[in-house]
This record gives sequence, structure tokens and C-alpha cells, in this order.
Amino acid sequence: DRSLSLKAAGGVVAIEETNAVEVEIDAALVASVLFGALSPSAAAAIDGARGAASALANADALLGLPRFSAIDRF
Repeated sequence: DRSLSLKAAGGVVAIEETNAVEVEIDAALVASVLFGALSPSAAAAIDGARGAASALANADALLGLPRFSAIDRF
């Protein structure tokens, strides 16, 4: 029920409550996006996020993490 603004510049990230959002991500997918399992644009492709294509591309760049791969043998 809250909208948060995430801004990054010069290696510093600021998070504030806001009324204006460019990308909206469903609560059920926020953890998947923040921990790198799903990009914001991939979330939008499955109707779990909404935003203009340019805003989703910016969110992908800001929140993108490399794909996880284990370096230990199992």
C-alpha cells in the first residue's frame, strides 16, 4: 500500500516514500526483483509489473544483478 522512490547516483542510493511512480512492481515479485531472480521488464512480461518501456529499461539497469551461478560443486 506504499509507493517508494529508489534513486541511485554516484554510488549512493536513496529510498523515500512518494506518490508518483514510474515502475510499479507487484508485492509478490518485489523480492524476486531485488534479489536478481527476475528483472523488472521480465516481471512486466508476466503482468507482475507496469511502466513505460523506457522506465522499465532504467529499472533493469538499476536493479540488474548477474545471474546466480554456484561455484561450489554439489
